[in-house]
Amino acid sequence: MIELLHNFQTLPAKNNKMTCQNPSTANSQLISEIIVLSRQFILARTEKGTCFTFNRLTHETMLVNKNEQETIRSAFHNMVNNSIFIVSVKHRDFSSRMKCRSVSLEDLRQGRTKGRRLFKNFTLQYPDFVEVDDLNRKVVTKHTVDKCFRVWDLGTYEMLYVLRHDYLFEFKICNGVMLLMYEYLNLRNRALSSDNSSLNMVDPPNTMPMSIINVNDGKPITSFFYKQKEDQEFEFLEQYNEKLLVKYKDQPLEIKNVLTNQVVHIPNFQTPEAFIFVYEKEIFLALKQGKIVIYNSNGQVLSNFDNQTLFTQEPALDY
Repeated sequence: MIELLHNFQTLPAKNNKMTCQNPSTANSQLISEIIVLSRQFILARTEKGTCFTFNRLTHETMLVNKNEQETIRSAFHNMVNNSIFIVSVKHRDFSSRMKCRSVSLEDLRQGRTKGRRLFKNFTLQYPDFVEVDDLNRKVVTKHTVDKCFRVWDLGTYEMLYVLRHDYLFEFKICNGVMLLMYEYLNLRNRALSSDNSSLNMVDPPNTMPMSIINVNDGKPITSFFYKQKEDQEFEFLEQYNEKLLVKYKDQPLEIKNVLTNQVVHIPNFQTPEAFIFVYEKEIFLALKQGKIVIYNSNGQVLSNFDNQTLFTQEPALDY
């Protein structure tokens, strides 16, 4: 049985407190994200970057934004240390410089939202980004000016190691490992070296050098090349444990085991709108137009739910 316990709305703050009122105010904002933090607190973030917590015991609402200049881009419930991980920008920085802070649930109980500033010795500015990986309990930050990625512990926010390479442009994380992808280098006999990997190879033309490292300590596991098919349109590349999923337009999906070089092809595979990888079960879900297909790591279809439409996406509304 579903029972409505309370409804609340984002309203102009006064003394960092907001009172729950009837949701018919003209000052309301569209809520884009809701996170249940505990039995006591619910966190909500609006499309305009206002973030607040609702106390289910007292029915009080507390603003998380430090001031009107702060726009909260994302909020993540860090269950490792019972806190909220917040990424925000300020209007005076033209919304280009990101700042991160952590607000513990104990702070919320005491009515405090200032929190603890994170990564304060390093600049995070567009096109930099912050990625939280709760599966491996890591935070990865990209620093364009320093030409590196930094990996942090999600529980303590201590820096674990730095990935630094002139040609490193992307990474993908899965269960226990990280795939590092380097820019295509079409010049022969060009050696690559990295502070955190044993990548030291002479690359054939039209190939992408890659390496796989241990996500916990940054130590290398293996290095290899992926050769681009020049006459075909590339669609996507995803990592799935020790396997790569590679798709070209109008071509079968390739599942390549980078440790054994074994390749499995899935014919008639349509590029999905999203993947869900279940690493422990060695399966993945492909989602497209409301339909879901489950595959195992060998490319076999486990279920397509009788081709039924299982979900819908609401169209974006113009407010």
